Amino acid sequence: KAVDPKAEIFGLALYGVPAYIHFNNAPDWEEHAAEYEWFLSYYLDEMAKAEQEHGKRLLDVLDVHYYSEAKGECRVTECEDPMHTSCIEARMQAARSLWDPTYLETSWLATEYPEYLPLFPRIHKSIATYYPDTKIALTEYNLGGGNHISGAVAQADLLGVFAQNGVYMSNLWAINKDFSYQLSAINLYTNYDGKGSA
Repeated sequence: KAVDPKAEIFGLALYGVPAYIHFNNAPDWEEHAAEYEWFLSYYLDEMAKAEQEHGKRLLDVLDVHYYSEAKGECRVTECEDPMHTSCIEARMQAARSLWDPTYLETSWLATEYPEYLPLFPRIHKSIATYYPDTKIALTEYNLGGGNHISGAVAQADLLGVFAQNGVYMSNLWAINKDFSYQLSAINLYTNYDGKGSA
């Protein structure tokens, strides 16, 4: 910020939901767990305190990663078998774990941490409570199905969910060799004519 006051700082680049909750079982998390409902709130509060100390905002964008844990026959991000109907159905519902309080996916995440789902309302609440005006980014995400039409449907749905929830930036992380269906869905919004029209 001293070099470029207009630079936007992204942090903390958390790898997944357990990191949002308890910083992946950080040994000192219990010292803070009584005051904060999850690690993201603690982090945002600490960044707000740092702003007060330094006289400038030091975090502009809360950066998290999200890879769906939803399962059919296997995890949706790992399934590449077009005959696994249950995986296809789970993938096309997976975005609901980010916004829909009436939905609970089939996964270890929903079994171990159901109270944290859906994720976006809780993230928004933490930002509003501890560090208002912080933007949200998912600098890595994937729901799987890069080589299947279900991946395109899930991706298009997810972009709508991002828009409705004020996601400032998102980056698809390619986990399959072929992710052409996901790219086609992104292009519907960002390059529908092959000339960059959005």
